[in-house]
Amino acid sequence: MLASAAIPVAFPPVMFNVEAEGRMYDEIHVDGSVATQMFGSFLIMGSEDARAKKTNVYVILNSRLADVPEEVAAKVWDIAGASFSTLITWQSYGDLYRFSTLARYEKMNLYFTCIPYEFREPRSSEFDLAYMRKLFYRGYRLGQIGDNWYRQIGSKIELTRLGGNTGEETKK
Repeated sequence: MLASAAIPVAFPPVMFNVEAEGRMYDEIHVDGSVATQMFGSFLIMGSEDARAKKTNVYVILNSRLADVPEEVAAKVWDIAGASFSTLITWQSYGDLYRFSTLARYEKMNLYFTCIPYEFREPRSSEFDLAYMRKLFYRGYRLGQIGDNWYRQIGSKIELTRLGGNTGEETKK
């Protein structure tokens, strides 16, 4: 668990002693988001039982699927932070597209949600407790409403209500 919070540059990595082919090594572990923002595709692939039951897969992203425009100072760390934010956004989008493709292939229903684009609370740092509380409360309220799940990803993301409205019906 400690390694999963070891965000590169922000926190130190976690060292593990491992043995491979009779030799001992030190492995450095950092937050898994270095490789992917979403884990669990192995849960979707090849599950005959899940496919037969028309399983629903729910994904909650702790990010937006679109960057909020912001002014960035022409300083190395400010540019690096903005670049990292953009990287996470597009990595999340790609991961979600992969999940969507796998779910469609396995005949499962994918529902996902993310931080609303309209949520623009200011924060003083990456770990601003007041910001985190506001974000949690916003997510809690959206969860109570229950119709903030999306079904499709592509050039246009369409809202799907769990009551059966897939967005297609509303277009007619």
